[in-house]
Amino acid sequence: MDSLLYIIIAKFLLFFCDISHRKQAAFGVYYPRLTESPFNMKNFFKKEGCGVEITAYLKQIPFTALATEEEFQLMAQSAYITTFAKGEVVHTRSQTECLGLVLVISGSLCASMISDEGKQILLYRLSRGEMCLFMARCVLNLLSYDAVVEGEKAGSMLVIPKAATERVMQNILVENAMNRLALQRCSQIMGALERVLFARVDKRLASCLLQEAESRGGREVKLTHEQLARDISSAREVVSRVLGKFAADGLISLHRGLIVIEDPDRLRGFLK
Repeated sequence: MDSLLYIIIAKFLLFFCDISHRKQAAFGVYYPRLTESPFNMKNFFKKEGCGVEITAYLKQIPFTALATEEEFQLMAQSAYITTFAKGEVVHTRSQTECLGLVLVISGSLCASMISDEGKQILLYRLSRGEMCLFMARCVLNLLSYDAVVEGEKAGSMLVIPKAATERVMQNILVENAMNRLALQRCSQIMGALERVLFARVDKRLASCLLQEAESRGGREVKLTHEQLARDISSAREVVSRVLGKFAADGLISLHRGLIVIEDPDRLRGFLK
């Protein structure tokens, strides 16, 4: 019964989206033929997306409004949706081919720099609606360094492949918008490096706790000591010791798998 239902839905979608290869440019996305093997209806929703859906996601990217109609259709025709798991590495420094521009649809990604000795510095996180430029580093001259990008929370992302990105970047308006975004990201990275190099551990930890709580819209932080240590580029033992001091001073309370900020104003005092 489920198989029959999938076939009916598939035929309806194929009719609705008109996915013949002669007309795919009108809908701006490539869809697999039913004769291509394997075709799984669940994967169709999970990895391909409908042309209307992809177009809607593209319109969320500010610079696409500066593209010509031809350039927008090229991006729509080339773009695809894929998924990533928690802990999955989606980009590494050793990767010879860059993926392209990436827009996070759901879940979150984190970009880090890792030394040859294994020391890791978290540069920034990317959540829904944010773009990752490292995976398009090969077409962005402003990014002369690289990072490791991995899934922090399982989700999905829209990918505009390298070839389409290079073509659209020939538009000077799009190029300028992309360069501004790259400079903003560089500023974030410089801030992260400055905190690691010059800020005390308690200051970095206080900032991390406040930011995480604010992102959740409350006072709770659901991160382990190990995760916090990675986020502030410190050792787990050091983080545990500082958290214990914060708790003893009444700034936070520690629970199993949960940290509650009890006095956010005093905790912010560490940031001054």
